[in-house]
Amino acid sequence: MEKILMVFGGKTKDKEIKALLSQLAGEPIVKCADLLDQFFSDGANRETLLRGIIEYEHTGDRLVAKTYGLIDQSFITWIDKRDLTSLLDAFDQILDRMREAAQQAVVYRVSDLTEAKELTAIIKNMVVKLKPMAQELDKPKIEPLIEPAGELHDLEHRADEIRYAGLERLYPVGHSGVVLCADRILWILETVTDNCDLAAKVMISIARKAG
Repeated sequence: MEKILMVFGGKTKDKEIKALLSQLAGEPIVKCADLLDQFFSDGANRETLLRGIIEYEHTGDRLVAKTYGLIDQSFITWIDKRDLTSLLDAFDQILDRMREAAQQAVVYRVSDLTEAKELTAIIKNMVVKLKPMAQELDKPKIEPLIEPAGELHDLEHRADEIRYAGLERLYPVGHSGVVLCADRILWILETVTDNCDLAAKVMISIARKAG
C-alpha cells in the first residue's frame, strides 16, 4: 500500500481513523446510553440527564465529522471507504436516536414507560460490545466478531419484542386515547438497537472481505 500511496502522492490516515472509531464507539456512545437508561428510570433529574445526553451526542458528532474529514483526505484506507462510512453512519444514528428519544420524552411529558426502561437496558448491554468489535478492525479477523455480533442480533430481536408488547399495551382492544407520543419514543429506542445490530453487521462484512 505504501508504494501505491507514493505513486499517487497520497498519505494514509489509517492510524488516526482507527483511533477515532475506537473513541467514538467508547465514551460518547456508552456514556450516552448509561444516561439514557437513568433518564427513563429517574423522573427527578430528567433535565440534567437530558443535557448530559445532548453533550455526549455533540461530542460524537464532532468525532464523526473529524473521521469523515480524515477519510476524505485519504486516497486509500485499510478497509473499503463505503464500509467505513456505513459504520460511521450507524454510530452517528445510535447517538442521534438516543438524544431524540430523551428530548421527545421531555417535550411530550412521557414518563414511567415500562417498555422504554426495558429497551434502554438492552441498549446499554448492546453498546458496550461495539468498542471491542471496533478495535478488532485493526486486524481485521472475523472470528472474534462472530460471537458479539450474534449477541447483538439476539438483543435486537428482543428489543423488537419489547416494542411490540408495548404497542399492544398502549393500543388495547377498544382503546379511544391518543398515545402516539409514547409509541414514537418506543420506535426511536428500538431503532437504536437496529443501528447497533447494523454496526456489528458492517464490521463482520469488513472482516469477511479482509479474510
